[in-house]
Amino acid sequence: MDVEAWRPVFAFAHLAALIALAPLGVMLVRQAFAEARREGDPGIAGVWRRHRSVAVILGIVAITVAVSLLNFQDGIRWLRRVANLTTVALVLVLVARYLTWRREAFRR
Repeated sequence: MDVEAWRPVFAFAHLAALIALAPLGVMLVRQAFAEARREGDPGIAGVWRRHRSVAVILGIVAITVAVSLLNFQDGIRWLRRVANLTTVALVLVLVARYLTWRREAFRR
């Protein structure tokens, strides 16, 4: 199996996922800043105090994506698989968080 032939497909899939998730990321950040502002603690410090777990998850996602990309060619296959599965699981957590925020916003 020629790994080099899969590189463009692999890179395109990751790029497409990032583009598709960009609106979600923008909405999460926008919602976090709006919530901090409403509660009288605006800015990055207010967002960090309220949403530390989301920031940590985003940091872990950045690391797992980097691990996956670094292990594509001649890398450790099981490590790449674990990194990919971790990324997908954490993105699902972020989507669930976004849906919870939207549901709370509609109740107000």
